[in-house]
Parts: sequence; C-alpha cells; structure tokens
Amino acid sequence: MVKYNIKDIEKEIIKILKKIDKSYEKNTKIDIDSLSFVRFVMEIEKKYSFKFTPAEMFDEKFNQVSHIANIVKSK
Repeated sequence: MVKYNIKDIEKEIIKILKKIDKSYEKNTKIDIDSLSFVRFVMEIEKKYSFKFTPAEMFDEKFNQVSHIANIVKSK
C-alpha cells in the first residue's frame, strides 16, 4: 500500500465528508445520519483499499477527522 501523508489523508476525508454532507465544516465533529455514515465509511475504505474494524468504526473518537486519518495512516 502507498503510504500517505496525514495532512493529505485529512484533506481527502474532508472532501468525502463535504460530498456526503454539504453542511460539514472543517474542525467540527462529524455528525451524519446512519446511511451517510455507511456511505462515508465505504468511500474511505474504497479510496484507501482497506476495511475498518467494527471497533475502529464505533470508537467514540470516530467523529474526528484527525482520528480517522490516523487509522487510515496506520493501515
């Protein structure tokens, strides 16, 4: 797998979020409905070619772009 820069990962996550939730603003916690959440997770998994574990997806910090970016970087 290609190693990505954390800032590039964060930018890509924000881009995906804005596509799913046009009202999302940078530096706010992710607050989307369940269907949007599934779409969001699937888009990230597709982009970076991996699967989140249930523990990762349901971690209380999964509503923070920086936390998700760190998970992606660790894969």
